[in-house]
Amino acid sequence: IGTGDWERSGTPRLFTEAKSRRFTSAGYAGFVAVGDVVAAAIYALESQEDDLRLLLNAENMSWKSALEMIGRSVGAEGSLSVIGPLISGVLWPLAKLKTWVSGGKSALSKDLHLTAQANYRYDGSGFEEVIGRPYHSVAEVILETGQKFSGSNRN
Repeated sequence: IGTGDWERSGTPRLFTEAKSRRFTSAGYAGFVAVGDVVAAAIYALESQEDDLRLLLNAENMSWKSALEMIGRSVGAEGSLSVIGPLISGVLWPLAKLKTWVSGGKSALSKDLHLTAQANYRYDGSGFEEVIGRPYHSVAEVILETGQKFSGSNRN
C-alpha cells in the first residue's frame, strides 16, 4: 500500500471504489507499505548476502478491516458487510455470464474469489531483524495514501 504511479498499480482501484463499496470477502491477507518494499530492495541490492530472502508483511488483517480503513481514508462512512464463500462462489460465475452476454470484462473471477476468501497469514518479522527498524504502520500508510489519492482528483 502506498503512493506512487497511479497508472501502474492496483492502488487506484481500491481507493476509487471505496466510497461505493458495500460488501467485502471474509478472507485475511498480509499488507505492507511500498516504502518498506523499497527499503528491503535497496538493502538486498547493497548487501553482500547472496542468499538473502525476506518475506515482507507488516500486518495480517481481514479484507473487511483493510477496506474499511481505505474507505475512511477517502471519506467513506459506514461498515462493510461480509460475503462468505458460498455467496462469493455464486457471484463470480454470474459475473462471467453477464460479461459473456454483454461483451464486457468482469473484475470477478474464480481466482479472485478463492484468494479473497482465503486466510493468508504471514510472519514478516525478518524485515525488522535485517533492516533494523520496524515496518511503517499500515493504518498510517493507508490514511496518507487516501489523502494523497483524494487530493489528486482521481476519485
